[in-house]
Amino acid sequence: MTAAVGCLRRPGRRPPPRLRVRRLRRPAQPHDAVQYLAATAVALITQPERLKAIKAEFAERTTGITWKTALPDGYEPPMYEPPSWSLKKTRQSWPQDHITWPPRRIVSDEQFSSRGPEPARQT
Repeated sequence: MTAAVGCLRRPGRRPPPRLRVRRLRRPAQPHDAVQYLAATAVALITQPERLKAIKAEFAERTTGITWKTALPDGYEPPMYEPPSWSLKKTRQSWPQDHITWPPRRIVSDEQFSSRGPEPARQT
């Protein structure tokens, strides 16, 4: 797309330059992120020395840090019983061997030290 600058042309002179009007870049699309992640994966696969450096930096930054889950020991992720038609169609049974059914309920017994300042009395 171009826009003309000036409207008169004098004899013997070059016409005025034209300005290019660029279109705005399209907004980011979901596949842009996929392409970016894929390019990153390819770069790491083709540059093993860079991947080693990244792993070394991660190990250095996480030295002395212990990771602990907030879930209690033996906790299983929430499971939902599939509908009977799905079990029939896939020839599965419920519950499977590795699933405890019904799940154990977890209720927090955490005590808060304070509930904050007392609210002002409304009169």
